[in-house]
Amino acid sequence: ALLIEAKLSIIKLDFNQARLILTQAQISAEKKDLRLLAQKISQEHDNLLNKMEQYDSIVNEHSSLKERLALTNIEDVLRSMIKKSVTTAEEEHEKGVIFLIANSTGLSIYSKKFNADDALEDQNVAGFLTAINSFSQETFKTNETIDRIKQGDYTLLLQNLNSLKICYAFKGSSYHASKKINKIITEIQKDELMMSELEKIEYYVPDSIVNSINGL
Repeated sequence: ALLIEAKLSIIKLDFNQARLILTQAQISAEKKDLRLLAQKISQEHDNLLNKMEQYDSIVNEHSSLKERLALTNIEDVLRSMIKKSVTTAEEEHEKGVIFLIANSTGLSIYSKKFNADDALEDQNVAGFLTAINSFSQETFKTNETIDRIKQGDYTLLLQNLNSLKICYAFKGSSYHASKKINKIITEIQKDELMMSELEKIEYYVPDSIVNSINGL
């Protein structure tokens, strides 16, 4: 039902609402251990981000309802619901670019680059992450924030962990990437000492905690 609701929000050109609904739908599916459904929802979220230029054109050109329906593929979703089944192709694993943790001021206190040649820098990403959080809270007038954004070839997954901000930037599909970042967050939460120390850090994480995070 949430997937249909998200599609309807897209048809109404309410993209921010559609993204929040997709995030809620994926969380709900994963809590119920509905892996295929969660993967399908993640694909729909990626598709929305990848088609934003087309949606912008629809807004600017005041396109018809028929054109909006065609772009959302809502008929396919309805057919799946009628059949009470969800089918999805197995997603390839993403190509990691950078993982970082920023403190409450938006400063990166921990980062790990997966490709030294990649242009993304941790402090630039951390600043961008803070700006996105502020923008989404002002736009939605709620504590809920955008959980992923598309920037060129990169997708950034964003999570808040108490006062900390977590970001994983990668290339490719989001499903397996979101599983990884959620696992890391869960492991950090289990370690009360690490969690407490991370929230106190103003600049850079000491080597002892770096090694612990790298081992997650």
